[in-house]
Amino acid sequence: MNKFYYILRFTPLLALLSIAPGILRSQSVTLEQCHNWSRKNYPLIKNQEHIKSSTKYLNINANRAYFPQLNVNGQGSYQSEVTQIPEFAPNITVPTMSKDQYKLQGELIQTIFDGGFRTSQINMLQSHEKMQLQQLEISMHSVRQQVMDLYFAVLMFDAQLKQQAIHRQNLQNTLDKAIAALANGTTFKSSVNELKAEMINADMLEFETRTNRQAIIEMLNQLTGQTFTATTKFEEPVTRLTNNLTINRPEIKMLDLQKQNILIQKKQAASDLLPTVSAFAMGGYGRPTLNMLSNDFGTYWMAGLRLKWSMNTLFSLPNTLKSLNMNDKMLDVEKETFQFNTKMAIDKENSEVYKYQQLMKRDDEIIALRSSVMESAKVQLDNGVITTTDFIVKLNAESLARATKELHRLQLLKAQYKILNLSGN
Repeated sequence: MNKFYYILRFTPLLALLSIAPGILRSQSVTLEQCHNWSRKNYPLIKNQEHIKSSTKYLNINANRAYFPQLNVNGQGSYQSEVTQIPEFAPNITVPTMSKDQYKLQGELIQTIFDGGFRTSQINMLQSHEKMQLQQLEISMHSVRQQVMDLYFAVLMFDAQLKQQAIHRQNLQNTLDKAIAALANGTTFKSSVNELKAEMINADMLEFETRTNRQAIIEMLNQLTGQTFTATTKFEEPVTRLTNNLTINRPEIKMLDLQKQNILIQKKQAASDLLPTVSAFAMGGYGRPTLNMLSNDFGTYWMAGLRLKWSMNTLFSLPNTLKSLNMNDKMLDVEKETFQFNTKMAIDKENSEVYKYQQLMKRDDEIIALRSSVMESAKVQLDNGVITTTDFIVKLNAESLARATKELHRLQLLKAQYKILNLSGN
């Protein structure tokens, strides 16, 4: 009896230890519903719209690089000397330039060719957006694991309550017979009291299990934003594990996006080698004007094309490309390492699946033997061959065997779903 009571008390704690805070609600719910609710409810998911909006505004600014650019500047200055023109002929009068000079001008610039800079900038913004959104998916994948752990913890508690109810009913039936036998004078009051004490233990165990179950439900409520109660029915998921699963984890996609980002960086670095061409128109008012021989205030203007070609990138580009190639190779190693570690974790869970499958076969054998012993024990107790204590030991042994099989069955199902989660399927 003590062993049975200890194991049934310890089983809920085992379920709790594998759990992280999570979520749940409704009259009848499924695991997939809980995943969907948690995704909508988790605060971090709100950043999806924030990331998209931020990228949209930056894209607008990048596209406006082809808008005409207007620059206005003004200047007033006094200089120590001014340009003087020597007298070539006595009849030619050259005005003396003022040392105080003023200028207010505006310049309109229209980019004609930017060497692909704007396109690279937009591609980079889109790449960053994809990586930020994918980082959210990585975070949500861990939330998915939390939901799964909590959901299976509830299922395990439900299975325990079911077995405890059967155990309690067997005790009640035996107690009813013992009370009747006591009334007829064919048994002792101590036997009845011993059964009553065992009933109290069963009630305490059921209360503890229900309390632990409710604690898990409260965590599920927080994670999903739902309001599950003690009467909510949690449907057992159907096994959908298949062989040769491919690894579709969000971390793999993130590494692929980072590799794409390196390609964009290479194109952007190469575009820095190209010249930029723009048209400009400038107008202003001041002294002197474009006519340097005039000392009068006046207006002036200028228009034309402007070419800008920096050769500095020519010397730094080879090393930049080498660095980006090294980063690309590092990402390949990270991807290989992640797949290696994930495969090891999946192999471990496959071993767990095999273990629970074999244990369940043994469970069936044990249950058959324990049930046979129990049937004999009932007859022996009725005939006074064994004591009530002996009967309770055999009853607990059979109940423990059934509870153990149910626990193994759910652990098998959880291991199968953990494989799916580890692989990203």
